[in-house]
Amino acid sequence: KNRITTETVELLIALAEATFGIGRDVQDLFYLHLSSGVGGGLVLDGRLYHGATTTAGEIGHAVVGPIDPQHPQGPPHTLEQHLSIQGLLTRAAELGMQTDLLSDVFGTSAIGQQVVSEAVDLLAARLSQIVALIDPQIIVVGGIVARTGGDAWLRQLSASLQAALPPTLVHDVPVKASTFNHDSVAIGGLALALSSLQE
Repeated sequence: KNRITTETVELLIALAEATFGIGRDVQDLFYLHLSSGVGGGLVLDGRLYHGATTTAGEIGHAVVGPIDPQHPQGPPHTLEQHLSIQGLLTRAAELGMQTDLLSDVFGTSAIGQQVVSEAVDLLAARLSQIVALIDPQIIVVGGIVARTGGDAWLRQLSASLQAALPPTLVHDVPVKASTFNHDSVAIGGLALALSSLQE
């Protein structure tokens, strides 16, 4: 019961960002984590949202659609299969780039740029659905994939998200880099303790 799961980690990071980080001035935040896995966490009305089975925000386990744009002949992959570290490296290999380095994928090669562009389009489409569903004030993105992509990648993602929003929902939804790195879970734990004291 006390084991920290990946779901717990992402929730704690979301709370850290909402309490002390880039989202400290907002009430509704979606945190997206892109690393060896893909997941997320929700802070709604200033409080962590767990969902009925404590898996709210686990966007990585959702399939990308009834037809996978990268593999239209097979069963659709999950967002995690596309956007995790291994997912990006696998896609690069499918296109002819053999590398174990995420930095190569985010480099200047034509294959790397295609992989990144495909990833951005997939992610923007899913984030537009998040915007439609929960209307967050801010989307915070963290994890090694986001850190490797850097500011240029976040700007690309933000622009693609705005383009993916239907006309009835078009408004500024900031997409920002996570404030914290390796200490984010500890900071989230502190935020959770403070939150418990206030209840």
